[in-house]
Amino acid sequence: MADNILDVHSDHPGNFHVVIEDFVGSGPRSKDITDTIKLLGFLEGLCKWKDIPYTVQHPQKRMHMLDRAKSTDSFSTLGYHAIDALAHVLAHVGD
Repeated sequence: MADNILDVHSDHPGNFHVVIEDFVGSGPRSKDITDTIKLLGFLEGLCKWKDIPYTVQHPQKRMHMLDRAKSTDSFSTLGYHAIDALAHVLAHVGD
């Protein structure tokens, strides 16, 4: 993941922005939840370290763009998580 982000950023430094969905884990933490929190922390740290612009969005921020993201031709091949990510990007661009 880090290599891909750094490669794309170096190829398109002026047109690159990382959008991270905020993750508030409450209650007991499973291994998956712990891994997700660590991954998001790594990604945010990488962006700070390499001066890559990024935005942290609340999960609800994507909701008004979810239908638009689902309407893309890629919905059937990408699956739910990728469509969720696309909705976050669309919400960021629309701001």
